[in-house]
Amino acid sequence: MDKTIKKNLLSYLHFSSDELYQFFPPIFYCQNKKWVAKQILEKEIKNKEELIFSKWSLLSLPKTCELTEVEIEMREDIFEYEPPQENETAWYPNYAAKELFGYYSGSLLAQDELQVLEHPVLGSLRDCLTEVSKTVDNSEPTTGQGSQSTPVLIMNAERRCHLSVEPNVKEGRPQGIYGNRFARASKEVVKRALTILDPPTFSNIYAIEAPKYGSGNYTLSQIYNLFGQCYTVYTAAKIQSTMPKLKNNSQIRFNDKEDFNFLDKEETIELNPREQTVTIHLGHWGSGAYGGNKVMITIIQLLASYTAGVDKIVYHTFDHIGTRAFKIGLKKFQNLIEKHAEENKISISSFMFAIENLKLKWGHSDGN
Repeated sequence: MDKTIKKNLLSYLHFSSDELYQFFPPIFYCQNKKWVAKQILEKEIKNKEELIFSKWSLLSLPKTCELTEVEIEMREDIFEYEPPQENETAWYPNYAAKELFGYYSGSLLAQDELQVLEHPVLGSLRDCLTEVSKTVDNSEPTTGQGSQSTPVLIMNAERRCHLSVEPNVKEGRPQGIYGNRFARASKEVVKRALTILDPPTFSNIYAIEAPKYGSGNYTLSQIYNLFGQCYTVYTAAKIQSTMPKLKNNSQIRFNDKEDFNFLDKEETIELNPREQTVTIHLGHWGSGAYGGNKVMITIIQLLASYTAGVDKIVYHTFDHIGTRAFKIGLKKFQNLIEKHAEENKISISSFMFAIENLKLKWGHSDGN
C-alpha cells in the first residue's frame, strides 16, 4: 500500500475551509441558487476541520479478486449524506464531467450542481484550485488529464443544507425541482424544499467521470475503463479512510486570493493506520446524460467494490426503474461469480471477458 501511495498519489493538499470561503466565496448566477446561498452562508460558522483534496492516477489492476464479504444495501432514494456510524468513514460520489464542479454556478441542478449547492465550499474549492494550479502541479480541478483519468477525493466538505428535489405535490413541486426545473421554480417552492443544517455536517466525496455517448454493445476496452476508474477511486478512498495522515504534499494558507504559501512540505509519507469501516455510496454512474447502461454499471461497481476490499456499499437506485436495473445487475453479477469463482477467487481478465459476453448495450441520454 505504501508503494501504491508513492506511485499513484498525484496531489494531496490541505485547505482551511474558512479561508476558502473568505478568499474564494462561491459565485452563483442562477437567482434561486443565489437565494439559497444567502440563507445558508449568512451565519458565520468557524470550521476546525481541514478540507483535503487528493488526485490519483489509475492503479494497476490486480490479476485476481479475493471474494471477501461485502455488505450490500440498496435504497430507492438519492444521496442523503447521513452522518457516519462510529469508526465508519463513508464516501459519496460525484458523477459529473471532467471539469470538477465546472458548472456549479449556472441554472442547471443536476447531481454535481446539487452537491455544490448543499456543500458550497466545493464551489470555493474549484475556484481556489483554478488559481493554485497555475503554480502547483496536478492541482487542476479536473478528473482527467488529456486522455488519462485522474479520480479525485475530497474529505471533510462542509454541508450547510439539504434541498429536497423529489416530487412532492403538497410542497408545490409535483414534478420535482431537479435538473432544469430548479431555475423555473418559485422562491416559495425553493424555500419549502430547503432545510438549513445548523450545525453543518461533513461529507467525503469521490469524483470520477464515466465514459459517454457510446452505442451498441459495450466493448472490452470500455468495460476495463469503467472498472479501472472504480477500482482506483474505491481503493484510494479505503487508503485515505484508514491512513488519514498522508503528508507527501502541503498545507496551503492564503494571504490573499493570489498569494498563498505552504506551511509544511514533507517528501515522506506518514502512515497512521486505524480501524475503520469503509462505506462506499453508489448510484447509476454515467447512466443519465451520458447514456450508460444501469445493469452494466451495477455489475462493474459491484466487482470494483469486492476487488478494492471495501466493507460496505450502499446503492442508491433513485426510483423503481433504477431499482429494477440494480436487481438485474446484482443477479447477473452473482451468477458470474458462481460460474467463475475458484477457491474464493476470480480471475479479473476472465471476468472481464464474461461481462463482455453478456452483450449489454449502451442506453440513451436522458438530457440531464
